[in-house]
Amino acid sequence: MNTQKKTTLLMRQLLLLIALLAAALPTSAKDGDYFSADGFRFKILSETQKTVAVCYDYGTEYIGDITIPETIIYENDTYTVTWIGSQAFAYCSAITSVTIPNSVTTIGHGAFSNCYALAYVNIPISVTDIWSQAFCNCASLTSIEIPNSVLEIGDSAFSNCIALVSIDIPDSVKIINTGAFDGCIALSSVNIGSSVDEEALSNSRLLFCSSSVANFHVSENNPHFCSANEAIYSKDKTKLYRLAPKQEGGHFNIPNSVTTIGNSAFRNCTALTSVTIPNSVTTIEHDAFWGCDMLVSVDIPESVIEIGSSAFYGCSSLTEITIPNSVTNVSWHAFGNCTALAYINIPNSVVEIGSGAFYFCKSLVSVAIGNSVKTINPSAFASCTSLTQIEFPESVSEIRDGAFWGCDALTSMKIGKNVEVLGDNIFASCKSLTKIEVSKDNPNYSSDNNSLFNKDKTELLCYPAGNTGKFDIPNTVQKIGNYSFAGCTGLTSASIPNSVKNVGTGAFLDCSTLTEITIPNSVTIIGDFPFSGCTALTTMTLGMAKISNKFTPKLKTLTLTESVESLKDSRFDIEDAIYCLSENPPKCYPLYEVYNSFNYNTSKNATLYVPAGCSSKYKKAEGWKEFQNIKEMDSGVEDVVSEETAIRVVDGCIVIDGTAADAAVEVYDMTGKAVYRGAAAEIPSMPRGIYIVRIGGKSVKVAV
Repeated sequence: MNTQKKTTLLMRQLLLLIALLAAALPTSAKDGDYFSADGFRFKILSETQKTVAVCYDYGTEYIGDITIPETIIYENDTYTVTWIGSQAFAYCSAITSVTIPNSVTTIGHGAFSNCYALAYVNIPISVTDIWSQAFCNCASLTSIEIPNSVLEIGDSAFSNCIALVSIDIPDSVKIINTGAFDGCIALSSVNIGSSVDEEALSNSRLLFCSSSVANFHVSENNPHFCSANEAIYSKDKTKLYRLAPKQEGGHFNIPNSVTTIGNSAFRNCTALTSVTIPNSVTTIEHDAFWGCDMLVSVDIPESVIEIGSSAFYGCSSLTEITIPNSVTNVSWHAFGNCTALAYINIPNSVVEIGSGAFYFCKSLVSVAIGNSVKTINPSAFASCTSLTQIEFPESVSEIRDGAFWGCDALTSMKIGKNVEVLGDNIFASCKSLTKIEVSKDNPNYSSDNNSLFNKDKTELLCYPAGNTGKFDIPNTVQKIGNYSFAGCTGLTSASIPNSVKNVGTGAFLDCSTLTEITIPNSVTIIGDFPFSGCTALTTMTLGMAKISNKFTPKLKTLTLTESVESLKDSRFDIEDAIYCLSENPPKCYPLYEVYNSFNYNTSKNATLYVPAGCSSKYKKAEGWKEFQNIKEMDSGVEDVVSEETAIRVVDGCIVIDGTAADAAVEVYDMTGKAVYRGAAAEIPSMPRGIYIVRIGGKSVKVAV
């Protein structure tokens, strides 16, 4: 054997020896590595400190009583379990009890969430943090002992533990986060330790809002709070933080020392029927009496200068309330959903009525607005369905969006001379409203034909929803405002003149008896969903050059005038027929595109009518060639008006047969412009195109 071969053999033997030695050596573990042992899965937190967390183990089913080990051996090293990882045992619905070792310091996010059968858990003195949702939805957990080592309880840590009857917050706890015990419907007793401060209690606004809590007790060593008469107060009793919701007797006297009723102080006190507020109180914070659905009466003293948002929201038995003359602002939703409230007097001190302040006060019949009110904010009186009248003082300068939306009983409205700002849809869906009148001295707004306009009548702001039949929009109008016809359930037809350039968002929302509409070629802008809820709309004529994705109703017939150039941002569902008057096919998306202009049923079932001699163009054009039935339009008529009256086209003339001599005849072109009004039986020399002929309230489409 030569020297080279010997060297090669020796090298191979050396490499084999190295490989065997490497295989015999233990693998070096590192931070973040996972391993399984003793029926659990672990993650190495620190290889240096030899600490691990128990982790979620996909496919492992834990049943009955489980004991988490304090230490675990892996590759001849001993590791200490210091952490229960996020969702480590989440949805283990067969676990009944858990023993946590004294080495664990943190119970992670959702660690035992949705363990529905978990009835007992031992939390050792080593634990300092219970993270968010750690025991969320543990429906069988009746008690929990939080050790005096825990510093923080996370968001929703014990939320929806519906069997939990009592809780002791130890002296060590400094932070209780939002909703920590929300939804604990059986919770009746709460003991609060010495370290919980104002920030901790404020952060947990819904902490103890369960209506089952009957008793609060605060440690005498707590420097921030005290308890008395089933309530939590500041140490000096100047602020009432929380009344136990299940207090007995129905009536509660607030001590004379109290100056502030805290946020959610009486929230969900469903047994509370009346409350005495002393003259010492200056502030009622937000949500203070939220959901007190048995509260019948409350006297707010003149000392109160602030009523917070949603302060009395949902007090559904409250029939009357007096707002003192010291209050300057009725806050957001302050009395919203007070469904039994029949009358309200807003004093002269108030300058602003907040958004939704009296929203859905469905029994509210009348409102007296003080002469200092300047602003009525969005939805302030929306859905007050019994409100029959309201008068605005001369001080009112702003009425914001939807302020009176859905006030079904309002019949007429007067706008004063000093109103400077009117929002969108302020009177939309007021089903009985037939008249809107604006002071002639108002420099910003006007009224005509019972409808609301801007001063020069270039924008139609509101057509009263109580009116019925047809409405001809004046030819001064350039914009149909947002929601201007919203909820006009009696509107059957609206004539849009060529002066209109802009149709606002939701302009004809829920006009459920509107059957046909023509958008003239003057329109360049259309807002979102202008015909949403127009369930009777079957016929539409569009003259816009570029049609955007705004037309959602399912139609029987669609007519596209010669001015239409593009449908690339639109999508239609047409049942019967499409009349396309342009000799050149408008641009549109084909079926295979995600945003196709016409859906499959339209291209399969609807008939596409095109100008004579143009069918070959449409059969080759993208978006049109998918139509299975393309026909060229001959002169003629789509239908007859009635059994006694028929229409035909002869040499460019529209001939009406069988009509009484004095019958009114109207002819409109596809822009909506009236080209003939009279009683003639023959209308000569009509230019080529599609026309709408109306006789005796019935309409027919004619091709000349």
